[in-house]
Amino acid sequence: MTSRTSLNETERKKKTIDRDKRLLRSEQRELIIEALRILPNAWQVYYRMGKLIGVSYGSVRNIAKAEGIELIHFNLRKVLNRTAKSNLTRK
Repeated sequence: MTSRTSLNETERKKKTIDRDKRLLRSEQRELIIEALRILPNAWQVYYRMGKLIGVSYGSVRNIAKAEGIELIHFNLRKVLNRTAKSNLTRK
């Protein structure tokens, strides 16, 4: 039974450490704004950064809208298809 209580204690410690590592909302917002200015694609910013800092996709879009950042649409599948077709025509 002592092992079970020690596991619970370690889990509690991990949770408190995770809480300490969390960023403040203002810090999260600043990071998202900076990332959106570099790459104005909400999905890419969410996938590459938002997941890591705990910001949802909808929040990334709302931040972009509030800051007046015009988002671009980027479809990787189309880009890959274009490059594949261009490589075929070059041969």
